[in-house]
Amino acid sequence: MERKSTRLWDEFTNFYTSAWIDLPFTALRQMAGVKGDDIRAAGWRAYDSWISLMNESTNQLYSNRAFADASGRALEAALTVRHMSDRFAVAASAAIAVRPEASVELSAAAISAAVSQSRDGSRSGVTGRVRKSGAKAA
Repeated sequence: MERKSTRLWDEFTNFYTSAWIDLPFTALRQMAGVKGDDIRAAGWRAYDSWISLMNESTNQLYSNRAFADASGRALEAALTVRHMSDRFAVAASAAIAVRPEASVELSAAAISAAVSQSRDGSRSGVTGRVRKSGAKAA
């Protein structure tokens, strides 16, 4: 753990030095007309040190097994919800495209079918009952 903390601290000091010391002083020197380092090069060094700092901190965060497992489960849940909402959108769009005057009624059975299909990994779309406006559902 000592090595990881040291590496993160090195990245932080590198970023702090390049972004908060080198970059402003390079800008001041350039505004004063003193020959020296280019402001663009100093900006790129600050950007590179920021990227290195974020990369190292992300690596250390995901090296924690509990965090990695929790974030993996959260991503899977988010993708499942997105997949289900895509299915509902396709079903609603298909029902409206077939009969523009029809209203879509997604029953509890259609919702549970979508959930079970998402869990099974099947790709077939969710279909709801399509009925004409004002008609009673069977």
